Amino acid sequence: MSYAQILRSSRQPGGYEAQIASLMPPEEEQQQTRITPFHLKGNPDLASRAKDEKAAQQSSRSTQQNQDLHKRVKKIEHFINGITQNGFADVLTENATLLSETTALKDKIQELEETLENMQARVDELCKERQVSTVQNNPARKKRAMPQ
Repeated sequence: MSYAQILRSSRQPGGYEAQIASLMPPEEEQQQTRITPFHLKGNPDLASRAKDEKAAQQSSRSTQQNQDLHKRVKKIEHFINGITQNGFADVLTENATLLSETTALKDKIQELEETLENMQARVDELCKERQVSTVQNNPARKKRAMPQ
């Protein structure tokens, strides 16, 4: 996958944006404010029992949240490692592809230059056989033929 494809995948379903969103806590967990009911405010025994229950619930909720956070941290770490490994692998693959294409183009250029030299040599041979001047094609000869 090329770097451009990685960037495009962030906007597609299942892309990086969607994966990051899946790591975020649900909205219910983000809004956990509770109000003490009115009927518990007037009764101290019920209020203290409610406080104890609330403390126990908060403790268990806190433990659950810690476990959830730990899971999310692990998911995020795994996600970042995946991006790092896949991103570097993609860049290395793309670099290797570009290197091979560049090498192939250099080889083709060299081949064309050799073909050009061979064609120029053949033109010179034909011109010599037919006794035709090749001053226009050769800058050194042109300079000698037309002194300034």
